[in-house]
Amino acid sequence: ATLPAHKQQLITDVITELNSYIFAVQEIFNAERLKTMQAKKPALQLRYLSTEERAAFREASLPVRQLYIDMVGPQGKELLAILLEEVVKAERVYAGSQNTN
Repeated sequence: ATLPAHKQQLITDVITELNSYIFAVQEIFNAERLKTMQAKKPALQLRYLSTEERAAFREASLPVRQLYIDMVGPQGKELLAILLEEVVKAERVYAGSQNTN
């Protein structure tokens, strides 16, 4: 059973409204956790990936996607597609927030 259109729209509107808030809270949370990690392990070295390195990592991880689908079953492919769509959206939001600073 699906929700009526007006309830689906309400959920979509709430998600859209909360996205920027959630990303801001997550950035703060990540920054705090990174400070904690660096305080506990001062020798910790961070490595930020370039666009090319991220692309190579993404390519190298492709076989894991099929493994996930094989493990989860038919719904795994659908869930993975939804997740990947959300990742693309999040990357756009993150890239946009980086360009405004």
